[in-house]
Amino acid sequence: VTPARSANLLGSLSGSRITATLTFTDGCTGSASTNIDVSGSATRLSGTYTSNDCLGTYSGAFILTKQ
Repeated sequence: VTPARSANLLGSLSGSRITATLTFTDGCTGSASTNIDVSGSATRLSGTYTSNDCLGTYSGAFILTKQ
């Protein structure tokens, strides 16, 4: 896994959903997309992502909660 990446980010917010695309600009070019749902009075972010770069294609899910 590449420890640090650089990318251009383009996204939008519609209601409580953030949709974003990252276009990697480092030596391991490629892109990633994500859908993030904001809930709990903006204290919780949950979503999924898919990425395709020089390491292959991978996807996953995440949950971030403000402490």
